[in-house]
Amino acid sequence: MADELSMIYSMIIWWFILFRMDKFNKIRNKMYRLDLGIVFAIFYGILWTYMHSLKTFIVIFQVHFGLMVFGAMLKSIFIYRQTQHRTRYIMCLITIYVTLLVPALTSWILDQELCERMNTAGGFNPQLHAWWHVFCAIDSHVGLVCTEAMRLLSIKYKLHKIKHADSSTRPFKPEDHLHIRFYFGLPYVDYSHEIQLKQPKQQ
Repeated sequence: MADELSMIYSMIIWWFILFRMDKFNKIRNKMYRLDLGIVFAIFYGILWTYMHSLKTFIVIFQVHFGLMVFGAMLKSIFIYRQTQHRTRYIMCLITIYVTLLVPALTSWILDQELCERMNTAGGFNPQLHAWWHVFCAIDSHVGLVCTEAMRLLSIKYKLHKIKHADSSTRPFKPEDHLHIRFYFGLPYVDYSHEIQLKQPKQQ
């Protein structure tokens, strides 16, 4: 049962990023700073950990997870429609995420319906529940990278507007501020280009 909790944790992180899309608070002159968003996310995770440990509310848990995924997808698509987020990278990540849901849900549904039958028949069991978790793990990674990329563009766009507040001749080009790389087939946001741009300024 505990293997389902990691999916809830990843969705909590995803929603946290969605709510902090264009905020980049810096801690100044304070050793600690109370962040109500982080406190709520931790409390929410502990709450669902406790509820799931009781091995009850299974249907509620499943519906809750489905709503978190569906809501995050809608929110991400809505954010993508904003001009500063429209890049082929973001569209690619959203497409991958939605596509991976198909084999994930198929594996889960078939496992629910056929698992006991395959075990009692003594035949080959393809471990569909394990594949459900594999697809969900990859999907969680893609979703988090997608929101990370959109948050980066949101912050860059906000800084661009501040820097060029008096000039309308410099439009924001999101493709110049986002670089996605793939490592063993998994995407991640590449910050090396940004670091290279900062080094000459520091020198």
